[in-house]
Amino acid sequence: MNTLLLSLISQYRNIIAKDGEVEDYELREWLKLDPELPERYKEPDKLDKLVVKILESPKLSIEERYIQRAELYNLGMTDAQIADKQNVTKGTIRFWRIANNLEENLSQEEDEKLKEIKARNIEIQKLYELGYGDYKIARELKVSQSTVCLFRKNNGLPANYGIAEKAKKGGANATRKDTNDKVNF
Repeated sequence: MNTLLLSLISQYRNIIAKDGEVEDYELREWLKLDPELPERYKEPDKLDKLVVKILESPKLSIEERYIQRAELYNLGMTDAQIADKQNVTKGTIRFWRIANNLEENLSQEEDEKLKEIKARNIEIQKLYELGYGDYKIARELKVSQSTVCLFRKNNGLPANYGIAEKAKKGGANATRKDTNDKVNF
């Protein structure tokens, strides 16, 4: 294969790596319109071979793979998208990202969900600081009590045990009724 053809194959592979997947028929059309491609390669059988050559996974060195990985990361691709492009596991990309002190690129859906969780956590914190217990916070924010409990544990916060409610009823030192009281059924 001549140098011009190898250069064109490399250019098309780079375009596809950056822009995403391309269908065979699209690539064929691009090649037919490419003024740099000699006419003899635009014949149907040669064009098919060229398409296959461009779309086959190139054997990249580790350094080239890392460079490509960094370029894809900088384009905002998620771990899963990069893994798919490089034909590796998502864990491989995650390990590479962590080793390079890079934050995770989130999809738009993941980013919106994270914003919702952060906003909810701010509300939980506010109610906790007002002395609300887990049950009352959960009821107020329409989340599960275990969500509130998990938030507290993740932030090293002890349970409030409804301090706000106790304070309203009988001061900060209010306690439950004596357990020896008789219960009527």
